[in-house]
Amino acid sequence: MYRKLDSIQSYQMFEMQGDEPGKVICRKRPSSKPVVQDLLKKDVAKVFSADETAALWSSFAKLDPPPPNKEKIHDIYKKVLQFVPPELRSDPLYAAPDDDDLAEVAATKKARRQKSSQTKKRLAEQQTKLSKKRTTE
Repeated sequence: MYRKLDSIQSYQMFEMQGDEPGKVICRKRPSSKPVVQDLLKKDVAKVFSADETAALWSSFAKLDPPPPNKEKIHDIYKKVLQFVPPELRSDPLYAAPDDDDLAEVAATKKARRQKSSQTKKRLAEQQTKLSKKRTTE
């Protein structure tokens, strides 16, 4: 139904207007000249009525929120809770993680640190081999 926006990463500001569906006005900065790109594919381009649009939106299934990330819960409890006002600390977002979750988070972080250090060691060894090879040549 839509084409990709060319060189999207070069723009910082985007604007769309209701009376021109599919057209995106892109700017690199507020003072720069606007670039208008039409994203509607010509063979599919169709103007939908309000009823058709409402029916389309209502046909989408509502998704459940993703399960909470145990590492984020741990980090929020450990690093953020101290800055939260006392009247808001009862929010479920700031609940203390379980002991099982704490152990799992600690194991995950330890494994990540070990893998990172192994990767650094391997890269350092490769670098020394390359430098020795270059000096012998």
